[in-house]
Amino acid sequence: MEDVSPDIPTSHFYDPLTNKGYSVLGVEIGQSAYDRANDLPNYGPWVWARKRMYDGLIQTDKTLREQYLGIAFQALGRAMHLVQDMAVPAHTRNDFHTADPYEAYTNRNFRSLNYSSISFPDGYVSTSSAAPRFFWDTDTYDGSSVPLTDTIGLAEYSNANFFSADTIFKDYPHPSYADTTYASIDWQHPEVADAEDGKSDNKIYIRKTAGQADARMAAVSYISYDCIRRGYVQYSPWVLDDAVHNDYAAMLIPRAVGYLAGLLNYFFRGTISISVPTNGLYSMIDATQEGFTPAFTAIKLKATNTTTTGENMTNGTIQLVVKYKVAHADPFQPGPIEKDADFSYIVVPEKNDVSALFSASPTELNFDLSQNPIPLWATDVYLQVVFKGTLGNEENAVAIGFKDISEPTPMDLFSNTDQICISGSWYVAGSQQAIEQVDANHNGVADYPSEADVYGHDPQDIYILFSPYSETTYRIASPTFYDIKVSNLAPANHKRVMYLLSDYQFDDTSHVHWMKRDAPDNWPISDVKYLHINYAIERQVDYSEDSGLCGGNPPCYLDYYPGESTSFPAWQTTNFFTFRGARMWWGSPQIYTNLPPTGSQCSFDAL
Repeated sequence: MEDVSPDIPTSHFYDPLTNKGYSVLGVEIGQSAYDRANDLPNYGPWVWARKRMYDGLIQTDKTLREQYLGIAFQALGRAMHLVQDMAVPAHTRNDFHTADPYEAYTNRNFRSLNYSSISFPDGYVSTSSAAPRFFWDTDTYDGSSVPLTDTIGLAEYSNANFFSADTIFKDYPHPSYADTTYASIDWQHPEVADAEDGKSDNKIYIRKTAGQADARMAAVSYISYDCIRRGYVQYSPWVLDDAVHNDYAAMLIPRAVGYLAGLLNYFFRGTISISVPTNGLYSMIDATQEGFTPAFTAIKLKATNTTTTGENMTNGTIQLVVKYKVAHADPFQPGPIEKDADFSYIVVPEKNDVSALFSASPTELNFDLSQNPIPLWATDVYLQVVFKGTLGNEENAVAIGFKDISEPTPMDLFSNTDQICISGSWYVAGSQQAIEQVDANHNGVADYPSEADVYGHDPQDIYILFSPYSETTYRIASPTFYDIKVSNLAPANHKRVMYLLSDYQFDDTSHVHWMKRDAPDNWPISDVKYLHINYAIERQVDYSEDSGLCGGNPPCYLDYYPGESTSFPAWQTTNFFTFRGARMWWGSPQIYTNLPPTGSQCSFDAL
């Protein structure tokens, strides 16, 4: 596409000695390849790749989103074209052509060329307000000597080290005769070379001595020896044949490959790491309130600038993109369910106008989704953080963070305190039958401290506080420090207290105030603290190239959804289970039980 635009014949040139594009008598015709990449009104591919990448990422309409992103990637490919043309000497030596013989040779032989990579070191990329000019020109080469370093622009490299068809030993200081084996040619012993007509020719080749030595630079037919011997060098028919083009390609194409990879790396260098905030939850719904809204109306997260070049992100805007599908049936059950075929998108700006992200420490970001919340029945949930602003010295740069987070996950509480386990059997807590199992003096009371506490205790004022699973120090819940409070939980009662979005693993601590229920109970009781490691629901389809996961036939799409456990307790963190008639999510239930007498163990299935 880049080669078929009307102004292309004069816009794919760049002379590193003049910093101009194609020129006639020193007057630039059209634009240089570098200027074309950055010309916004003329749809310069670098700036339009940046613009449409951002436009696509923050677009909620599926058709427009794909259209913009398609334009962005096409434009980026066109920007790469403007760099790779610098690996064609005619484009850097002001040699206008309609059919360059070197390009014709590589087109014919593209299957057999060397595509290994000679990279441009990232440390030498000069960040700027536009495309990274160093890939084209570092302003190192001034014509005085052949640059031997790998840290020069591609235009400098091809201009100084190679000929084009019409600039052999003319118009440019290098390659010069002194850069080649011209002075030491053995005219009596030409090489036998394959000719384009399928026959053999006797040819004299001059070879390179500066830089990559011994590469063939140009050829002269043996019949021209007399012309050269008589001193008419300027009239000698130097040519660039297939053998020369083969040596050129061996040096130019690996560098083009490496520089194009470097340009891609530079374009995508702006990266953001997303992590859960201090409480370990991106969002939560308090289901203890009657008439609660079944949707997530806010997202909180931490974002860290992880750009490998160490450049700062400043003076920008930050947007959150939430990508999800919607289930067509209650997703809080085992097994697959029908859901939307296409993703839905929510795009909102950062609530507090944060404009910079740093690498030294994460920045907390807050997003208000109250006008377009995440539905409770969301599946396949992903977060993106999109920054647009100054990255290093580049203005209007785009940086992206991506995170696969959990799907909405319930937290269930169950009070099993109406039961007590004694010597392998369940009894009603505080009942005469339970007391008789421990009543050594037969006074009809479970006495303290000689016997055992078999009375019922009710959990009240339950305080729950969350933490990220990655943290080594847990936040401890207390009556003054908690994320959610449950005032009471009656015996044999199930309560779904909340729904949450988190990472697939998270922690919580709970502080529970126990209340005595039976009058004869003279046993001391105190508040109890618990630590739980929790697992969130994964209900989504993932792409995989893992042969084992794909049954030996990668790539494939894997449908992840919760299963069902038939017994409790069992270490089945990805299942739902039914306990005393209540269906709960195994990953994060809290089942409160009385402390049984020493040595007592009972099967929960017996309940």
